Amino acid sequence: ILFENVPRIQTRGRPLLDQISAILRSYIYNVAETVHDCGVLGGLAAALFSARRGHEVVLLERDEAPPEGTADDDFERWDRPGVPQARQSHNFLGLSCAVLSAEAPDVVEALLERGAMRTDVSVGGRGADPGAGELSLLCRRLVYEAVVRRAVAHQPGVTIRAGVAAVGLLTHRAHDAMPTALGVRTDAGDEVEADLVVDSSGRRSPAAQWLVDGGAEVPSTRVQECGFH
Repeated sequence: ILFENVPRIQTRGRPLLDQISAILRSYIYNVAETVHDCGVLGGLAAALFSARRGHEVVLLERDEAPPEGTADDDFERWDRPGVPQARQSHNFLGLSCAVLSAEAPDVVEALLERGAMRTDVSVGGRGADPGAGELSLLCRRLVYEAVVRRAVAHQPGVTIRAGVAAVGLLTHRAHDAMPTALGVRTDAGDEVEADLVVDSSGRRSPAAQWLVDGGAEVPSTRVQECGFH
């Protein structure tokens, strides 16, 4: 039983969540609360949308590409050590599906062909309206990501460097001015120059420390307690 992406369930829904947990534990079920992010998918989307606007994109991805084959091959054979929640089923909610439908409707079609389940969603508490075009997608995370990654790999203007990770920023600072990011250093030992650097490595990102190392002030952060320790 998986409760995922339920807004404020760990705060507003805490009493109900505690009751559900107690019932499950009374029947000898294991119960765990975890927190994760979708930084990888954000990076893939940024690469795809940018390239479709005419930009040249280099995407660094420390894990290898998905295997060829079926959706089951994506799920069973794709090793994703960088994504601990990779084998969970996901509900990709309305906003993400609306953006993907507007930016890359071909990817939505590819997801449906791969076996993702479309569900019509309620808008403003009025109930689901199939004619409104509002939807969410139910899909195994690895299958969803593999479809998006293949779309990115086939997109003109995108170069994916699989098995390569960024380990630091290339920065320039003129006198007392704010440092400017000019690209990244990789664990392969080379440098990739860029007009814009997008960090989509998620909540464990080292980018804040990289900025400090380059002479920037400590970036401001916004944190919301999740109730999990």
